[in-house]
Amino acid sequence: MTLTEFAGLLNTLDYDVAQNEFPLDYNATYPYIIFEVTGSNNMMADSHVYQKVLQIDISIYSKDNADMTAQSALEQLLDENDIPWNFEGDFDHEQYDYEVVYSVEI
Repeated sequence: MTLTEFAGLLNTLDYDVAQNEFPLDYNATYPYIIFEVTGSNNMMADSHVYQKVLQIDISIYSKDNADMTAQSALEQLLDENDIPWNFEGDFDHEQYDYEVVYSVEI
């Protein structure tokens, strides 16, 4: 799966989605999703990259508490497309929002 195809999957969800960040003049509504490529975990063979594997973090931002509906929708989308995932959550006391980060590889 390419990064473009992956972005297309995320855009099927009923949430604002951006890669890396939204433009400064864009006013995203909670909950919203930001995804970013954080590295690679390529498979090597014979001194070459045999298969490219991108590591991606998908963040769901919500106000005050985790948005279980958004989390369920994302998890279902990942499961339906055979994309294994892990997640962790954290409350940002400065921004007063909750961030749940899903880590995947494509």
